[in-house]
Amino acid sequence: MNVNGSKFVLLTALFTACASIPKSATHENFNDLLLRGGRIETRTAMPGPVHASFPTAIAVRDGKILFVGSDAAAAAHLGRYSKVVDLAGSTILPDFIDALILPNDSHEKFADCYLNEANTLDDVLNVVRSCVAISKTGWLRGSGWSHTLFESVPLTDNPLDYVETTGPIALVSSDGHSYWVNHVALSLAGIKAQTPDPRDGVIGRKVGSLEPSGLLHDRAMGLIDSLIPKRSLENTHVDQAIARFMTSAAHATFWKNQTGVLVPGMRADFVLLNHDPYETPPNRLGSLQVVAAYKDGLRIYTGPLPGRRR
Repeated sequence: MNVNGSKFVLLTALFTACASIPKSATHENFNDLLLRGGRIETRTAMPGPVHASFPTAIAVRDGKILFVGSDAAAAAHLGRYSKVVDLAGSTILPDFIDALILPNDSHEKFADCYLNEANTLDDVLNVVRSCVAISKTGWLRGSGWSHTLFESVPLTDNPLDYVETTGPIALVSSDGHSYWVNHVALSLAGIKAQTPDPRDGVIGRKVGSLEPSGLLHDRAMGLIDSLIPKRSLENTHVDQAIARFMTSAAHATFWKNQTGVLVPGMRADFVLLNHDPYETPPNRLGSLQVVAAYKDGLRIYTGPLPGRRR
């Protein structure tokens, strides 16, 4: 396994551990908080390059992020009663939203087309069209669409069939419990009007008929699962692994307007790692530790103090 694959596997283990931080941990109550001298992870795109420069400070007021930027600029947000925390080189990432999000399966198979920022049905279809235009594989694999897309849209036909392509398309929902596929994928899987729902699964049907709508829920996903080429974890970039627990998880839990990214106005929910995962050798990723966790600007967990890598 190469560097990127190693990073994904070990980061998954690390982030799962973060999700189990005890809720009973001691709270500190400071309305104003300034953390400086670290690395603030603000990237939301996946994948993406590691930037040469990055914010080093974050200011919090009344449970919301007030400022993200340099230590020098952050000084202007330092109030008389602010609590100041020296990050000592720690890296701050958004809190990991929900341990029930399925990062392993989603990234193993769906890493070609990301739909997390598409908020409407038209947005999704436009993104998929762009992905089809540059796709180099037989299957177009995507992830991140929300079930809210279909709340007010009666499925008399399959909108995904509006995308012109001769290849199969399979998109996994943001919660990992549904596929949305086109007619080509349905045909390859032999799913027809006569196909019964599998146990503990549902084949979506077009309104007023038994014809499949393209939506496959829970165990019905298994009807095409074996047909979709698996994507090797070795090709997964560390950005993708981190974003799966940040923007993707916030999108899946309908909190994307509150958390998942470190920008002003969002909830001050974040964790501190003792070293930067982007710059940690793959064989040392397993030794990364959570230094602290904050929820709404209040520290709810304190771990080992950061120290320099030996």
